[in-house]
Amino acid sequence: MKSVAVVMKVAAIATMMVAMVKGYGEPATDGHPNWQERSNHVFANAVRLNPAAYKAKYMAGYKPDPSSILVNYPAVPPYYLEPKLTAAAFSHSLDMGTTPCFSHDSCNKTSIWTRIKSYYSCSGTLGENIAAGYADPLATNNQWLCDSVGSACAADKSGSDGHRSGIMNANYNAIGVGFAYVSSSTYKNYWTQDFGGTVCLGIKSPIYGGSHYFPSSSSITFTVIYYAAGTAKRSEEKVEASSSGWYSSSATSSSGATGDNNSLTPDSTPTPAPTPKATSAPVTPAPTSAPVTPAPTPATASPTGSPATAAPVTPAPTPKATPVPTQTPAPVTPAPTPATAAPTSAPVTPAPTPAATAAPSALPAAPGTPQSAFININGKNYALTADVSAGAGKSLYVYTTATASSTTGCQAYYYSFTDAKGTYYRYPTVGYMLTYGQGTCKDSYSTLGISSATNAEGDNGATMMVPSLFALICLLGAFLLF
Repeated sequence: MKSVAVVMKVAAIATMMVAMVKGYGEPATDGHPNWQERSNHVFANAVRLNPAAYKAKYMAGYKPDPSSILVNYPAVPPYYLEPKLTAAAFSHSLDMGTTPCFSHDSCNKTSIWTRIKSYYSCSGTLGENIAAGYADPLATNNQWLCDSVGSACAADKSGSDGHRSGIMNANYNAIGVGFAYVSSSTYKNYWTQDFGGTVCLGIKSPIYGGSHYFPSSSSITFTVIYYAAGTAKRSEEKVEASSSGWYSSSATSSSGATGDNNSLTPDSTPTPAPTPKATSAPVTPAPTSAPVTPAPTPATASPTGSPATAAPVTPAPTPKATPVPTQTPAPVTPAPTPATAAPTSAPVTPAPTPAATAAPSALPAAPGTPQSAFININGKNYALTADVSAGAGKSLYVYTTATASSTTGCQAYYYSFTDAKGTYYRYPTVGYMLTYGQGTCKDSYSTLGISSATNAEGDNGATMMVPSLFALICLLGAFLLF
Protein backbone atom coordinates (compact mmCIF):
# COMPACT_ATOMS: atom_id res chain seq x y z
CA MET A 1 0.00 0.00 0.00
CA LYS A 2 2.80 2.37 0.87
CA SER A 3 4.56 1.77 -2.44
CA VAL A 4 1.38 2.64 -4.34
CA ALA A 5 0.99 5.75 -2.21
CA VAL A 6 4.49 6.88 -3.12
CA VAL A 7 3.78 6.37 -6.82
CA MET A 8 0.52 8.34 -6.56
CA LYS A 9 2.19 11.20 -4.69
CA VAL A 10 4.98 11.47 -7.25
CA ALA A 11 2.45 11.25 -10.07
CA ALA A 12 0.34 14.01 -8.53
CA ILE A 13 3.36 16.29 -8.30
CA ALA A 14 4.35 15.47 -11.87
CA THR A 15 0.77 16.11 -13.04
CA MET A 16 0.90 19.53 -11.45
CA MET A 17 4.20 20.25 -13.19
CA VAL A 18 2.85 19.05 -16.53
CA ALA A 19 -0.23 21.21 -16.08
CA MET A 20 2.08 24.22 -15.95
CA VAL A 21 3.27 23.70 -19.51
CA LYS A 22 1.77 26.42 -21.70
CA GLY A 23 2.80 25.43 -25.20
CA TYR A 24 4.14 22.49 -27.15
CA GLY A 25 7.88 22.14 -26.67
CA GLU A 26 8.03 24.06 -23.41
CA PRO A 27 9.45 21.96 -20.55
CA ALA A 28 7.78 21.47 -17.21
CA THR A 29 9.18 23.24 -14.17
CA ASP A 30 11.55 20.34 -13.53
CA GLY A 31 13.34 21.11 -16.81
CA HIS A 32 12.09 18.08 -18.75
CA PRO A 33 12.24 17.38 -21.59
CA ASN A 34 15.89 18.43 -21.61
CA TRP A 35 18.08 18.45 -24.71
CA GLN A 36 19.04 14.77 -24.49
CA GLU A 37 15.40 13.71 -24.23
CA ARG A 38 14.38 15.98 -27.11
CA SER A 39 17.22 14.64 -29.27
CA ASN A 40 16.31 11.01 -28.63
CA HIS A 41 12.72 11.85 -29.58
CA VAL A 42 13.91 13.43 -32.84
CA PHE A 43 16.06 10.42 -33.81
CA ALA A 44 13.27 7.96 -32.98
CA ASN A 45 10.97 9.92 -35.28
CA ALA A 46 13.60 10.12 -38.02
CA VAL A 47 13.81 6.35 -38.31
CA ARG A 48 10.01 6.14 -38.42
CA LEU A 49 9.93 8.53 -41.38
CA ASN A 50 12.36 6.56 -43.52
CA PRO A 51 14.04 3.51 -41.95
CA ALA A 52 16.44 2.90 -44.87
CA ALA A 53 17.56 6.53 -45.11
CA TYR A 54 18.06 6.78 -41.36
CA LYS A 55 20.14 3.61 -41.30
CA ALA A 56 22.31 4.81 -44.18
CA LYS A 57 22.94 8.20 -42.56
CA TYR A 58 22.92 7.62 -38.81
CA MET A 59 24.01 3.98 -38.47
CA ALA A 60 26.84 4.06 -41.03
CA GLY A 61 29.80 2.15 -39.60
CA TYR A 62 27.76 0.84 -36.69
CA LYS A 63 28.84 -2.44 -35.13
CA PRO A 64 27.32 -4.99 -35.22
CA ASP A 65 26.55 -4.55 -38.91
CA PRO A 66 22.99 -3.17 -39.25
CA SER A 67 22.66 -3.83 -43.00
CA SER A 68 20.05 -6.57 -42.51
CA ILE A 69 17.75 -4.61 -40.17
CA LEU A 70 15.00 -2.06 -40.80
CA VAL A 71 14.17 -3.69 -44.14
CA ASN A 72 10.83 -5.20 -43.13
CA TYR A 73 9.36 -2.26 -41.25
CA PRO A 74 7.14 0.22 -43.08
CA ALA A 75 7.62 3.97 -42.75
CA VAL A 76 5.15 5.34 -40.21
CA PRO A 77 4.18 8.85 -39.10
CA PRO A 78 6.07 10.45 -36.19
CA TYR A 79 4.85 10.71 -32.62
CA TYR A 80 4.53 13.81 -30.48
CA LEU A 81 6.46 14.26 -27.27
CA GLU A 82 3.83 13.84 -24.54
CA PRO A 83 4.56 15.64 -21.23
CA LYS A 84 2.78 13.03 -19.08
CA LEU A 85 4.71 10.18 -20.64
CA THR A 86 7.93 12.19 -20.30
CA ALA A 87 7.22 12.62 -16.58
CA ALA A 88 6.63 8.86 -16.27
CA ALA A 89 9.80 8.06 -18.21
CA PHE A 90 12.03 10.44 -16.29
CA SER A 91 10.76 9.27 -12.92
CA HIS A 92 11.67 5.70 -13.87
CA SER A 93 15.12 6.59 -15.19
CA LEU A 94 15.86 8.49 -12.00
CA ASP A 95 14.52 5.61 -9.90
CA MET A 96 16.76 3.09 -11.69
CA GLY A 97 19.81 5.26 -11.14
CA THR A 98 19.26 6.28 -7.53
CA THR A 99 17.64 3.22 -5.89
CA PRO A 100 19.19 1.45 -7.90
CA CYS A 101 17.76 -1.27 -10.16
CA PHE A 102 17.44 -2.09 -13.84
CA SER A 103 13.89 -3.23 -14.48
CA HIS A 104 10.64 -2.20 -16.14
CA ASP A 105 8.89 -2.44 -12.79
CA SER A 106 9.76 0.32 -10.35
CA CYS A 107 12.59 -0.51 -7.96
CA ASN A 108 9.99 -0.90 -5.17
CA LYS A 109 8.31 -3.58 -7.36
CA THR A 110 5.38 -1.39 -8.44
CA SER A 111 4.19 -2.72 -11.80
CA ILE A 112 5.36 -0.92 -14.91
CA TRP A 113 1.74 -0.46 -16.02
CA THR A 114 0.65 0.90 -12.66
CA ARG A 115 3.53 3.36 -12.78
CA ILE A 116 2.85 4.61 -16.31
CA LYS A 117 -0.91 4.77 -15.73
CA SER A 118 -0.35 6.88 -12.61
CA TYR A 119 0.97 9.61 -14.90
CA TYR A 120 -0.77 8.89 -18.19
CA SER A 121 -4.36 7.69 -18.59
CA CYS A 122 -5.13 8.87 -22.11
CA SER A 123 -4.74 5.40 -23.64
CA GLY A 124 -4.37 1.77 -22.59
CA THR A 125 -1.97 1.10 -25.46
CA LEU A 126 1.38 1.32 -23.74
CA GLY A 127 4.99 0.32 -24.29
CA GLU A 128 8.43 0.95 -22.86
CA ASN A 129 12.12 0.69 -23.72
CA ILE A 130 14.85 1.10 -21.12
CA ALA A 131 18.62 1.33 -21.44
CA ALA A 132 21.63 2.35 -19.39
CA GLY A 133 25.21 3.35 -20.09
CA TYR A 134 25.37 5.80 -22.96
CA ALA A 135 24.78 9.52 -22.44
CA ASP A 136 24.54 10.19 -26.18
CA PRO A 137 20.90 10.28 -27.46
CA LEU A 138 21.78 8.95 -30.92
CA ALA A 139 23.93 6.13 -29.56
CA THR A 140 21.11 5.02 -27.29
CA ASN A 141 18.58 5.15 -30.13
CA ASN A 142 20.83 2.97 -32.28
CA GLN A 143 21.35 0.57 -29.39
CA TRP A 144 17.60 -0.01 -29.26
CA LEU A 145 17.34 -0.29 -33.05
CA CYS A 146 20.10 -2.90 -33.29
CA ASP A 147 18.61 -5.13 -30.61
CA SER A 148 21.83 -7.12 -30.61
CA VAL A 149 21.81 -10.87 -30.20
CA GLY A 150 25.37 -11.89 -29.44
CA SER A 151 27.57 -10.36 -32.13
CA ALA A 152 24.77 -9.42 -34.56
CA CYS A 153 21.74 -7.15 -34.68
CA ALA A 154 18.52 -9.13 -34.34
CA ALA A 155 16.72 -9.80 -37.60
CA ASP A 156 13.50 -7.94 -38.33
CA LYS A 157 10.41 -9.74 -36.99
CA SER A 158 12.63 -12.38 -35.38
CA GLY A 159 11.09 -12.10 -31.95
CA SER A 160 14.30 -10.57 -30.63
CA ASP A 161 13.83 -7.05 -32.00
CA GLY A 162 11.35 -5.78 -29.43
CA HIS A 163 12.91 -2.33 -29.04
CA ARG A 164 13.00 -1.79 -32.79
CA SER A 165 9.41 -2.93 -33.20
CA GLY A 166 8.36 -0.65 -30.35
CA ILE A 167 9.99 2.40 -31.92
CA MET A 168 8.43 1.53 -35.29
CA ASN A 169 4.96 0.68 -33.93
CA ALA A 170 2.35 2.77 -35.78
CA ASN A 171 -0.12 2.30 -32.91
CA TYR A 172 1.93 4.70 -30.83
CA ASN A 173 1.08 8.37 -31.38
CA ALA A 174 2.83 9.68 -28.28
CA ILE A 175 6.19 9.15 -26.62
CA GLY A 176 7.87 10.28 -23.44
CA VAL A 177 11.64 10.16 -23.05
CA GLY A 178 13.38 10.25 -19.69
CA PHE A 179 17.14 10.60 -19.19
CA ALA A 180 18.81 10.66 -15.78
CA TYR A 181 22.49 11.01 -14.94
CA VAL A 182 23.45 9.59 -11.54
CA SER A 183 27.19 9.80 -10.94
CA SER A 184 27.19 7.36 -8.02
CA SER A 185 25.36 4.62 -9.92
CA THR A 186 26.70 1.64 -11.84
CA TYR A 187 25.91 2.88 -15.33
CA LYS A 188 25.71 6.65 -14.70
CA ASN A 189 23.24 7.25 -17.56
CA TYR A 190 19.71 5.79 -17.54
CA TRP A 191 17.13 6.02 -20.33
CA THR A 192 13.41 5.26 -20.59
CA GLN A 193 11.09 5.58 -23.59
CA ASP A 194 7.39 5.32 -22.67
CA PHE A 195 4.92 4.97 -25.53
CA GLY A 196 1.19 5.72 -25.64
CA GLY A 197 -1.60 5.38 -28.15
CA THR A 198 -2.98 8.89 -27.70
CA VAL A 199 -1.58 12.40 -27.31
CA CYS A 200 -3.23 14.00 -24.27
CA LEU A 201 -2.55 17.55 -25.42
CA GLY A 202 -4.51 18.93 -28.37
CA ILE A 203 -1.43 19.40 -30.54
CA LYS A 204 -2.00 20.44 -34.16
CA SER A 205 1.48 21.59 -35.17
CA PRO A 206 3.30 19.83 -38.04
CA ILE A 207 6.53 20.39 -36.06
CA TYR A 208 6.87 17.24 -34.00
CA GLY A 209 9.99 18.15 -32.07
CA GLY A 210 13.48 19.57 -32.33
CA SER A 211 16.81 19.71 -30.54
CA HIS A 212 20.55 19.71 -31.22
CA TYR A 213 23.47 17.30 -30.93
CA PHE A 214 27.22 17.23 -31.51
CA PRO A 215 28.37 15.06 -34.46
CA SER A 216 31.95 16.07 -33.66
CA SER A 217 33.87 18.13 -31.16
CA SER A 218 33.96 21.04 -33.59
CA SER A 219 30.38 21.08 -34.89
CA ILE A 220 26.81 21.29 -33.69
CA THR A 221 23.80 20.07 -35.66
CA PHE A 222 20.29 21.38 -35.07
CA THR A 223 17.55 18.85 -35.82
CA VAL A 224 13.78 19.13 -36.18
CA ILE A 225 10.97 16.89 -37.45
CA TYR A 226 8.37 18.47 -39.76
CA TYR A 227 5.49 16.30 -40.94
CA ALA A 228 2.67 18.10 -42.71
CA ALA A 229 0.31 15.14 -43.05
CA GLY A 230 -0.77 15.13 -39.38
CA THR A 231 -0.25 12.80 -36.46
CA ALA A 232 0.38 9.09 -36.48
CA LYS A 233 -1.75 6.73 -34.74
CA ARG A 234 4.02 -4.30 -26.01
CA SER A 235 5.63 -8.30 -22.88
CA GLU A 236 7.67 -7.23 -20.17
CA GLU A 237 11.25 -8.38 -20.00
CA LYS A 238 13.68 -7.74 -17.19
CA VAL A 239 17.43 -7.57 -17.29
CA GLU A 240 19.70 -7.72 -14.29
CA ALA A 241 22.88 -5.74 -14.48
CA SER A 242 26.20 -7.48 -14.08
CA SER A 243 29.48 -5.80 -13.27
CA SER A 244 29.95 -4.43 -16.78
CA GLY A 245 28.34 -4.30 -20.19
CA TRP A 246 25.53 -2.49 -21.99
CA TYR A 247 21.95 -3.20 -21.07
CA SER A 248 18.54 -2.28 -22.37
CA SER A 249 15.13 -3.86 -22.26
CA SER A 250 11.71 -3.51 -23.83
CA ALA A 251 8.14 -3.92 -22.59
CA THR A 252 4.82 -3.60 -24.37
CA SER A 253 1.21 -3.61 -23.37
CA SER A 254 -1.50 -3.25 -25.99
CA SER A 255 -4.88 -4.67 -26.79
CA GLY A 256 -4.69 -7.67 -29.09
CA ALA A 257 -0.95 -8.14 -28.72
CA THR A 258 0.51 -11.55 -29.47
CA GLY A 259 3.57 -13.59 -28.70
CA ASP A 260 5.35 -12.42 -25.56
CA ASN A 261 3.22 -9.29 -25.45
CA ASN A 262 1.24 -8.62 -22.32
CA SER A 263 -2.39 -7.90 -23.14
CA LEU A 264 -3.88 -4.74 -21.66
CA THR A 265 -7.15 -3.35 -22.94
CA PRO A 266 -7.68 0.43 -22.91
CA ASP A 267 -9.89 0.49 -19.81
CA SER A 268 -8.48 -2.40 -17.83
CA THR A 269 -6.34 -2.35 -14.73
CA PRO A 270 -2.65 -2.58 -15.65
CA THR A 271 -1.01 -5.87 -14.76
CA PRO A 272 2.64 -6.83 -14.91
CA ALA A 273 3.81 -9.07 -17.72
CA PRO A 274 5.68 -12.33 -17.11
CA THR A 275 9.26 -12.00 -15.96
CA PRO A 276 11.85 -14.11 -17.78
CA LYS A 277 15.23 -14.87 -16.29
CA ALA A 278 17.87 -12.19 -16.32
CA THR A 279 19.68 -11.94 -19.61
CA SER A 280 22.97 -10.33 -20.43
CA ALA A 281 25.10 -10.54 -23.49
CA PRO A 282 28.52 -9.39 -24.67
CA VAL A 283 28.75 -6.21 -26.62
CA THR A 284 31.70 -4.16 -27.83
CA PRO A 285 30.71 -0.58 -28.67
CA ALA A 286 33.30 2.05 -29.50
CA PRO A 287 33.55 5.07 -27.21
CA THR A 288 30.90 6.90 -29.25
CA SER A 289 28.90 4.14 -30.85
CA ALA A 290 25.63 2.62 -29.75
CA PRO A 291 25.23 -0.39 -27.49
CA VAL A 292 23.59 -3.55 -28.63
CA THR A 293 20.88 -5.97 -27.58
CA PRO A 294 20.54 -9.66 -26.62
CA ALA A 295 17.59 -11.88 -27.40
CA PRO A 296 14.96 -12.56 -24.73
CA THR A 297 16.06 -16.18 -24.43
CA PRO A 298 17.81 -16.52 -21.07
CA ALA A 299 21.49 -16.77 -21.90
CA THR A 300 24.32 -15.32 -19.91
CA ALA A 301 27.68 -14.33 -21.27
CA SER A 302 30.48 -12.08 -20.15
CA PRO A 303 29.95 -8.54 -21.38
CA THR A 304 32.90 -6.85 -22.99
CA GLY A 305 31.46 -3.50 -23.92
CA SER A 306 32.68 -0.09 -22.88
CA PRO A 307 30.45 2.99 -22.64
CA ALA A 308 30.74 6.15 -24.65
CA THR A 309 31.65 9.61 -23.46
CA ALA A 310 28.81 12.12 -23.60
CA ALA A 311 27.25 15.04 -21.78
CA PRO A 312 25.45 14.38 -18.47
CA VAL A 313 22.30 15.97 -17.20
CA THR A 314 22.82 19.18 -15.22
CA PRO A 315 24.63 19.24 -12.90
CA ALA A 316 26.82 16.32 -13.90
CA PRO A 317 29.89 15.37 -11.89
CA THR A 318 32.72 13.81 -13.79
CA PRO A 319 32.61 10.02 -13.50
CA LYS A 320 35.65 7.84 -13.58
CA ALA A 321 37.10 6.70 -16.87
CA THR A 322 35.93 3.35 -18.20
CA PRO A 323 38.07 0.32 -18.93
CA VAL A 324 39.30 -0.23 -22.46
CA PRO A 325 36.99 -2.58 -24.43
CA THR A 326 38.31 -5.84 -25.80
CA GLN A 327 37.14 -4.93 -29.27
CA THR A 328 36.62 -1.60 -30.92
CA PRO A 329 33.76 -1.27 -33.41
CA ALA A 330 33.40 1.69 -35.72
CA PRO A 331 31.70 4.71 -34.12
CA VAL A 332 28.31 5.97 -35.13
CA THR A 333 28.19 9.37 -33.48
CA PRO A 334 30.83 11.39 -31.63
CA ALA A 335 29.91 12.45 -28.16
CA PRO A 336 28.93 16.05 -27.32
CA THR A 337 31.61 18.59 -26.52
CA PRO A 338 31.02 18.91 -22.77
CA ALA A 339 33.70 17.08 -20.88
CA THR A 340 32.20 14.18 -19.02
CA ALA A 341 34.00 10.94 -18.44
CA ALA A 342 32.39 7.82 -19.79
CA PRO A 343 30.29 5.72 -17.47
CA THR A 344 32.01 2.83 -15.88
CA SER A 345 29.80 0.30 -17.59
CA ALA A 346 26.82 0.17 -19.83
CA PRO A 347 23.75 -1.68 -21.15
CA VAL A 348 22.67 -4.39 -23.56
CA THR A 349 19.15 -5.32 -24.69
CA PRO A 350 16.74 -8.27 -24.57
CA ALA A 351 13.58 -8.02 -26.64
CA PRO A 352 10.12 -9.58 -26.70
CA THR A 353 8.37 -11.24 -29.60
CA PRO A 354 6.77 -8.47 -31.65
CA ALA A 355 3.34 -8.56 -33.18
CA ALA A 356 3.16 -9.08 -36.92
CA THR A 357 3.73 -5.96 -38.98
CA ALA A 358 2.77 -5.37 -42.58
CA ALA A 359 5.39 -5.15 -45.29
CA PRO A 360 6.93 -1.73 -45.96
CA SER A 361 4.66 0.66 -47.81
CA ALA A 362 4.76 4.26 -48.88
CA LEU A 363 3.35 6.96 -46.60
CA PRO A 364 0.32 8.93 -47.79
CA ALA A 365 0.90 11.57 -50.44
CA ALA A 366 2.49 14.71 -49.02
CA PRO A 367 0.52 17.96 -49.04
CA GLY A 368 3.59 19.84 -50.21
CA THR A 369 6.93 21.28 -49.22
CA PRO A 370 6.75 24.06 -46.61
CA GLN A 371 7.15 27.56 -47.97
CA SER A 372 9.92 28.23 -45.47
CA ALA A 373 11.98 26.24 -42.97
CA PHE A 374 14.29 28.13 -40.62
CA ILE A 375 16.16 27.89 -37.39
CA ASN A 376 16.54 31.19 -35.57
CA ILE A 377 19.80 31.33 -33.60
CA ASN A 378 20.35 34.37 -31.42
CA GLY A 379 17.89 36.37 -33.50
CA LYS A 380 19.13 35.38 -36.97
CA ASN A 381 17.40 32.97 -39.36
CA TYR A 382 19.27 30.14 -41.08
CA ALA A 383 17.73 27.90 -43.74
CA LEU A 384 17.15 24.27 -42.80
CA THR A 385 17.90 21.38 -45.15
CA ALA A 386 15.81 18.21 -45.50
CA ASP A 387 17.89 15.24 -44.40
CA VAL A 388 16.02 11.99 -43.74
CA SER A 389 12.84 12.38 -45.77
CA ALA A 390 9.62 10.51 -46.46
CA GLY A 391 8.67 12.91 -49.23
CA ALA A 392 7.75 16.57 -49.59
CA GLY A 393 6.65 18.02 -46.28
CA LYS A 394 7.75 14.95 -44.28
CA SER A 395 11.37 15.25 -43.21
CA LEU A 396 14.03 15.50 -40.59
CA TYR A 397 15.46 18.98 -41.23
CA VAL A 398 18.97 19.90 -40.11
CA TYR A 399 21.38 22.80 -39.91
CA THR A 400 25.03 22.22 -39.03
CA THR A 401 27.52 24.87 -38.00
CA ALA A 402 30.90 25.03 -36.34
CA THR A 403 31.22 25.34 -32.59
CA ALA A 404 33.73 28.19 -32.45
CA SER A 405 36.35 27.91 -29.74
CA SER A 406 35.41 31.41 -28.60
CA THR A 407 31.86 30.28 -27.83
CA THR A 408 31.71 29.99 -24.07
CA GLY A 409 28.01 30.46 -23.42
CA CYS A 410 24.59 29.40 -24.62
CA GLN A 411 23.00 30.14 -27.95
CA ALA A 412 19.21 30.55 -27.94
CA TYR A 413 17.26 29.02 -30.80
CA TYR A 414 13.82 28.03 -32.08
CA TYR A 415 12.45 26.52 -35.27
CA SER A 416 9.89 28.10 -37.59
CA PHE A 417 8.03 26.74 -40.62
CA THR A 418 5.47 28.21 -42.96
CA ASP A 419 3.43 25.39 -44.46
CA ALA A 420 2.23 25.05 -48.04
CA LYS A 421 -0.93 27.01 -47.19
CA GLY A 422 0.96 29.88 -45.60
CA THR A 423 0.33 29.04 -41.94
CA TYR A 424 3.22 29.86 -39.58
CA TYR A 425 4.40 27.41 -36.90
CA ARG A 426 7.05 27.77 -34.20
CA TYR A 427 8.83 25.22 -31.97
CA PRO A 428 8.91 25.54 -29.09
CA THR A 429 5.62 27.42 -29.11
CA VAL A 430 7.03 29.78 -26.49
CA GLY A 431 10.54 30.41 -25.23
CA TYR A 432 13.90 29.28 -26.57
CA MET A 433 15.95 26.14 -26.48
CA LEU A 434 19.58 26.57 -25.50
CA THR A 435 22.70 24.82 -26.78
CA TYR A 436 23.41 22.76 -23.69
CA GLY A 437 26.86 21.20 -24.05
CA GLN A 438 28.40 24.01 -26.09
CA GLY A 439 31.15 25.77 -24.21
CA THR A 440 29.98 26.36 -20.67
CA CYS A 441 26.27 26.24 -21.50
CA LYS A 442 24.45 24.19 -18.86
CA ASP A 443 20.87 25.14 -19.70
CA SER A 444 18.37 23.52 -22.05
CA TYR A 445 15.59 26.11 -22.18
CA SER A 446 14.73 29.70 -21.35
CA THR A 447 11.59 31.79 -21.74
CA LEU A 448 13.64 34.95 -22.21
CA GLY A 449 16.23 33.84 -24.73
CA ILE A 450 19.94 34.34 -24.35
CA SER A 451 19.50 37.04 -21.71
CA SER A 452 18.43 34.38 -19.20
CA ALA A 453 20.85 31.68 -20.31
CA THR A 454 22.50 31.73 -16.92
CA ASN A 455 19.32 30.48 -15.26
CA ALA A 456 19.32 26.92 -13.98
CA GLU A 457 17.97 24.36 -16.41
CA GLY A 458 14.21 24.39 -16.32
CA ASP A 459 14.06 27.87 -14.77
CA ASN A 460 11.34 29.70 -16.63
CA GLY A 461 12.56 33.15 -15.71
CA ALA A 462 9.80 35.64 -15.03
CA THR A 463 7.05 33.43 -16.41
CA MET A 464 4.42 32.65 -13.80
CA MET A 465 2.39 29.48 -14.16
CA VAL A 466 -0.63 28.35 -12.17
CA PRO A 467 -1.17 24.64 -11.54
CA SER A 468 -4.48 23.15 -12.61
CA LEU A 469 -7.21 22.49 -10.04
CA PHE A 470 -7.18 18.81 -11.00
CA ALA A 471 -3.46 18.55 -10.25
CA LEU A 472 -3.88 20.19 -6.85
CA ILE A 473 -6.76 17.86 -5.96
CA CYS A 474 -4.67 14.83 -6.98
CA LEU A 475 -1.77 16.04 -4.86
CA LEU A 476 -3.92 16.77 -1.81
CA GLY A 477 -5.86 13.52 -2.15
CA ALA A 478 -2.70 11.42 -2.40
CA PHE A 479 -1.28 12.83 0.82
CA LEU A 480 -4.58 12.64 2.74
CA LEU A 481 -5.34 9.07 1.69
CA PHE A 482 -1.87 7.65 2.22
